[in-house]
Amino acid sequence: MNPLKYAWITVNRQCNLRCKWCYAKSADFKTSSDMPLSLAKELIDLASQLNIQNISVTGGEPTCHKDIAQIIQYIRQKNLTPILITNGVLFSDKSFLDSLVSQGLSSVNLSIKGCSEEDYMKNTGVKAYASTLEAIRHISKSSVRLLVSIVLNSDNIGRYLNAIKDAVENGAEEFHFSFEHDFSMLDGNPKPYDIRSIHKLIKGFQESYPELSVITNGRFNLHQSLPLCLWDESFIQTLKKNGQITTSCQLLERSGLVFNTDGSLIPCNLMHQVPIGKFGQDFSDKNSFLSFWNSQKVSNVYRKLCTYPGKKCHTCNENIHCGGGCLSNWFQFSYNELIY
Repeated sequence: MNPLKYAWITVNRQCNLRCKWCYAKSADFKTSSDMPLSLAKELIDLASQLNIQNISVTGGEPTCHKDIAQIIQYIRQKNLTPILITNGVLFSDKSFLDSLVSQGLSSVNLSIKGCSEEDYMKNTGVKAYASTLEAIRHISKSSVRLLVSIVLNSDNIGRYLNAIKDAVENGAEEFHFSFEHDFSMLDGNPKPYDIRSIHKLIKGFQESYPELSVITNGRFNLHQSLPLCLWDESFIQTLKKNGQITTSCQLLERSGLVFNTDGSLIPCNLMHQVPIGKFGQDFSDKNSFLSFWNSQKVSNVYRKLCTYPGKKCHTCNENIHCGGGCLSNWFQFSYNELIY
């Protein structure tokens, strides 16, 4: 087990967008599920006791939470770093951005949901591409560190560079990419998935790499969540050499804590339906948490979640870095279907 390094606090499930791929649709975007400020503070206290320095505030859309300024302020008050994970739409209002900066906001991870105004509208039901670019412009001129992220899928892999160019023109300098995950199986309503789309995604990213490197000056990171054996080995080595790839996640490393809106500890924010334990019931401070965290029950949960998907994974030299890819892959198809 690695030391705990990260904490994500999901403060709400409400959102000002309706992304067609949203992993939390089953939470129904209810404002009634917003995390109380008192609970947010208790979770921040716990993270501080565990010497976790970076607190990511996420949702839903956290900027829609009525107490977001006080949450940011409290994180800073504990001498921790608040990182806001947001679609950024509300930051098109510079005064709103300034209000959070004044409370100590120092880092924003802004996710672009489309590659054009038409694309954005199709994906989210809201015409907000221009507002997102305006938000990028405002943040880039502030003291806040800005990381622009895009979730890549087989639909946008041929167009995503358009959004990157627009973001750069508005001041963005750092980028993060990840692949779309599908945990709809956990809602009992799995979506049909074409396995060929994964190979299209890999091919598309490799082909776009030279232009991407030029546009971004190489300042990007790909959080790769597929089995590494699907990729051209030399390409992966290039990404590693340039510091442009992350090949595992906090779940595999067991190095992060993700809290749902009710204080439940969940494996990752995409698996909000799978509570492992709950603040106020299973733990309430550092000592009770460490007792819970080191219990056989929790160890068994992580062991099951991180089981390698195929026999080849057990003898692969990259298994410690790859883990066979994200668990979501295996809700859709078997390891043999994907690899062969």
